[in-house]
Amino acid sequence: MSKSYSSVPIIVNAAREQNQGQRWRLTHILAAISLIALGFGLTSASADPNAVTARRIRLAIVDFAYLDTSGELSDQADAHRRRLQAFMAALKRDFAADERFLLVTLSCGPGTCNNDTPVADLDRAISDAGANILVTGGIHK
Repeated sequence: MSKSYSSVPIIVNAAREQNQGQRWRLTHILAAISLIALGFGLTSASADPNAVTARRIRLAIVDFAYLDTSGELSDQADAHRRRLQAFMAALKRDFAADERFLLVTLSCGPGTCNNDTPVADLDRAISDAGANILVTGGIHK
């Protein structure tokens, strides 16, 4: 049985500033993902908007993992969780706004798909959703 999708894991290291705000540089991450998409020939060269709509790329995004090995004295887990949630929401929003992509949701049984989901379950979810690309990754502080 041949599969009609390709699962392309994209691991992105988020850059952060060392200042008080520690803002994630979303533009660098999106640029890296765009370059990878261009490398796979996933963008349409046609100027016809109908052709672009017909050729939308079905994209699934699994929430990124977060690993903090910084050894900070104060517990910043809640702040880090909020930043990761905001980052994931922005990433999904940006892809959803791009007419080249159709954001699809993966269903992994009773829970949500994540980086800890067994590969067989994730593979089934990708196939069931008809996703062409899977974006997954992690942030290590």
